[in-house]
Amino acid sequence: MTTTTQTIVDPPTLSGFTTHYGIPVAGIGEDGDLAALGRHDPRRAFAAFRRFVRREWGWDLAAEMRGPRSLDERVRHELWVVTDRCGECGDDPDCSYCSDIRTCPWWLREATPADRTAFYVTTWT
Repeated sequence: MTTTTQTIVDPPTLSGFTTHYGIPVAGIGEDGDLAALGRHDPRRAFAAFRRFVRREWGWDLAAEMRGPRSLDERVRHELWVVTDRCGECGDDPDCSYCSDIRTCPWWLREATPADRTAFYVTTWT
């Protein structure tokens, strides 16, 4: 039986991330989720996320903290990889979703144990 140990690498430098308090941050998706490259303390990540949101989107992320979810529930550490495939089409060369992904400067997805270029991303959801 062969076991695979996941390799974790330093996060890459990606365009579109702006640095706040030393943490590279970007908005991801269409629901106001945020990503910070690397693994960061939840309070430091929140400060960087809050500054990003205030400067880029013009609203205060602190208002989100008035809800029932705690900081530890909102800030998570995940392993991701940069990809140019959706991962759901079975490598169909005509996949329209993969074509859309390849038009972006980068696309991130959750890493699998087989990924050898996984890096930590701190997220706000």
